[in-house]
Amino acid sequence: MTAPVDPYNPERYPEIGLERLAGLAELDLVASGSVESVLDAVAQAATDLLPASRGASVILWNAASAQYEMASSTVPGQGRDTALNEVRSEGGATRWVLDNESPLIVDDVSQHQLATNKMLVDYGIAAFVAVPILGFERRFGVLYGLDAETRAYTQSDVDFMSLLAKRAASALHAAALLAEVREQSNEYQSLVYQLRQERRRAEATARLANLLISNELGGKTLDIVMDTVAQALSADRVLLATLDHSSQGVVHRVVGGSEKRLVREDSYSELLGGPTGEALESGIAVSGAHELGMQQVAGSSEARLQIDEGPYSVVPLPPMSGLVGTLTLMRRAGRPQFSSQELRLGQVAAAQIGAAIDRSLLFRQVQQLAVTDALTGVANRRRFIDEAEVMLERSKRSQSKLSLLMMDVDQFKEINDKLGHGVGDTVLRTVAATCQEASRSSDVVARIGGDEFAIILPDATMGGVESVGRRIHETLAASNPDGVEVTVSIGGAQSFPSDTVDTLLERADAAMYEAKAHGNPQVEWSVAAAASTGEL
Repeated sequence: MTAPVDPYNPERYPEIGLERLAGLAELDLVASGSVESVLDAVAQAATDLLPASRGASVILWNAASAQYEMASSTVPGQGRDTALNEVRSEGGATRWVLDNESPLIVDDVSQHQLATNKMLVDYGIAAFVAVPILGFERRFGVLYGLDAETRAYTQSDVDFMSLLAKRAASALHAAALLAEVREQSNEYQSLVYQLRQERRRAEATARLANLLISNELGGKTLDIVMDTVAQALSADRVLLATLDHSSQGVVHRVVGGSEKRLVREDSYSELLGGPTGEALESGIAVSGAHELGMQQVAGSSEARLQIDEGPYSVVPLPPMSGLVGTLTLMRRAGRPQFSSQELRLGQVAAAQIGAAIDRSLLFRQVQQLAVTDALTGVANRRRFIDEAEVMLERSKRSQSKLSLLMMDVDQFKEINDKLGHGVGDTVLRTVAATCQEASRSSDVVARIGGDEFAIILPDATMGGVESVGRRIHETLAASNPDGVEVTVSIGGAQSFPSDTVDTLLERADAAMYEAKAHGNPQVEWSVAAAASTGEL
């Protein structure tokens, strides 16, 4: 088995599995807090989602002391201390995974040199998969999935464990930074001013944690998050920016603090060319005192914060699903630099925000996968019904009409039988792409059955709908995917006040079969639709 392709690539998500992704989306490691609770949550997640029939364990590694310092295990009879004490300091599976920074798959414990007989005899472990927990230029430890019987682990099993390990690395990094901040704060207990500052920061940090527990980080939530970070760190302005390297675009750009307004929004290339790009490339915070391009612009209607030579710090966020990002802290000129403790808090905030955004992106991806046809990429039947019901109700309220086109591929069974399902899949993808190209952005294209497709067309004329059908016929006639001549039969129906989605589908379906029977290369309308001469 090869090493896993980067599991943070969203294209890998369908292979990992919807149930596992949904479980990861619901897993909130940020709220776990302590290192112990993070380890426990990760071990339980691996047990439940891999799933691991004998349990899971997490071994934490301290590179400074070259010692294993903590563990968690869900294996019956193996507690935290036992799991830690039984790890071999030299040799063995755990050290191999750490040294090679690579997964280890043992399908049969009794046949592998890195496995011990004790695993099988004492704990009934017959097979395991182990992945390194890596991130922030650090080896945090190893995550095990353990099974009671021999098991042929798949690439998707390894990808899932690697994605869970990435989440664990971000959470452990945040927990370690937070623990360090708490330790440093104890040194200032005797100073009343510092106590007040710590209380303000602690309250803001608590509010921040509560805000980030949500599955969906919308614009309003992120606005509040940025204001909370600015308050906690006494920053005049805080800027969250996330970038998508694949599209070379800026995904999130959220400003908080007492001075929010910007003269202009930096582009993707401009951000990468400044301190943001430096922080992303180095993986560590970049601090300084210069203008950052935020001077007052003469004649601008927007009041601007004067940060001429003001202190700033750009903190990179942990890796996210397809995104990179930074949290930039800024103060006015003349104000002090951010203290080491404030910068640590900034790193904690960045780690928590990055983990929450990643969780939100994963949650959205799960939602999208649930309503998308995996083969063609268009909407599936579930989304089609939901969209049709909403659009039909809207058309009734506005006293307009809704059009529905249904089609299936002619002689599709013969294509599959004679040329194989691979060619059949290519034909279906071609039909789906053709329907999307022929439709408007407001229309919904869906695959609702094996070779059946449907298009919902709100607020269109009958002539406009027929034009869509004509473009589909003409484009398919010229396509010939894999040398196959592809034709479709198309039936159409218009909505009436008494219609439901089911009755509209029934009439469009009947018209489609009329088109198939007549060999009609145009849209065959249902009898009721053909009698109507008004606008849709």
